[in-house]
Amino acid sequence: MAHTMFGISTKFQLKPLIPFISMNHMKFSAGLLIWILCSFSLSFAQVTLLQESFETDGETSRYTSNSFNNPALSDVWDRTDQNPAPYHSQTITAGTRDGSWYWAGEDVFSGLGGSDAFVTLNAFNVSGFSSLDVQIALGISRFGQGRWENDDFMIVEYNMDAAGWNIIGLFRGNNPTNGLGGALFQDTDNSTVSFGPFGTEVTGTFADFTLPIPVTGTSIQIRVRTNCNGSEEPGFDNIRLRGIASANDAPVLANIEGAAINYNEGDPATQVSNTITVSDNDDVNLESATVSITTNFDATEDVLAFTASGGITGSYNPATGILSLSGTSSLANYQTVLRSVTYQNTDAADASDATRTITFQVNDGTDNSNLQTRDINISTSINTTPVALPFCESFETNGEGVRYESNNFTSGCSFAERGVAGTNGFGCFGEIIGGADGGFNFFTENTDFQPGGFTMTSQPYII
Repeated sequence: MAHTMFGISTKFQLKPLIPFISMNHMKFSAGLLIWILCSFSLSFAQVTLLQESFETDGETSRYTSNSFNNPALSDVWDRTDQNPAPYHSQTITAGTRDGSWYWAGEDVFSGLGGSDAFVTLNAFNVSGFSSLDVQIALGISRFGQGRWENDDFMIVEYNMDAAGWNIIGLFRGNNPTNGLGGALFQDTDNSTVSFGPFGTEVTGTFADFTLPIPVTGTSIQIRVRTNCNGSEEPGFDNIRLRGIASANDAPVLANIEGAAINYNEGDPATQVSNTITVSDNDDVNLESATVSITTNFDATEDVLAFTASGGITGSYNPATGILSLSGTSSLANYQTVLRSVTYQNTDAADASDATRTITFQVNDGTDNSNLQTRDINISTSINTTPVALPFCESFETNGEGVRYESNNFTSGCSFAERGVAGTNGFGCFGEIIGGADGGFNFFTENTDFQPGGFTMTSQPYII
């Protein structure tokens, strides 16, 4: 079986839409075809993510093993730059070996008391990659001498996201008769229960085997494992983990309310959206978000705010009208924070009545999402429907922008502001003013501190 049977190929057929009518057309079409093929190849190129060729000692730093060297038994499981390796009878031709160092074994069953010998590469992050595979160079000493029995094996396996070990490459003696040696062949169904079918033979020259990994995930380990009892003399080298960078799906924002918010001059901070949703087909976390006032922003009066949660922090830039959020956190956490965003117009007396547009966008660390927007209509006039007399404004509720409008302000002990009755004017009056109607007053002190002083205009009355 040719090694390429483990590769991944894409077959397609290109047919001309119209006949070529000149050499110039042929040259143009050929150039276009080359450009298409190059673009296709670059977009889906497989890259080497990890390579281990044992040129330096990587025990614990790059891999773990149960290596040993037992001169008394002439048994070994260790990296070496000798060829033949210690206790090997013959050399293994370099072939696809990388460098001079490689891993060699001899009768590991006896040397380890029956346990499997192994080399396990440290976990590697493969998030964002698909079409994963392992390439490994395999070779044996004493090639052609029929040393491998059917219970002698070499195995290449993976463990994705700690879900357990799975065989992707099984190599075993091909003689069906127990106790009789054969050649070392790839058992192509990777089953230790069945016997065969067999593919490519492992020879006395290091040669690459390509072993597809059928899953994707985040963290992967690769392990080479063997158990051979007798004079079997395997070697391996140049382990490569490969993959194709997956095309990223951008996050998606949806379901924001279609109706504009009606905001009255003097209203408190108001939630922008209670229905906006966040999703991402290939990511469980987001990295950042922005909420911006993108239409009719007024730096003197427009303010966005939010409630931090789930490790998401942020800040509002009053000069640009942009609320910036950041922190790696779940889709649900970002949705919660986006729904906490509020708008407030701080000019309760003379706010701009231009419609504001609030725009949401998130980012998954690679791509920005689509935009979701909601308008805010600003009403700057108080209630224009006249009310009948007699009428009393006792300030029990905040009527700013509805029953009255004012240029209220507070600056230390200079203020014009609604406050709790029966107090000494925010601690600034010499004595408590009594006799209020209800629980609230409107206090004033040093109103000329504000340019133009203080004014309050009531809604109209029927007289």
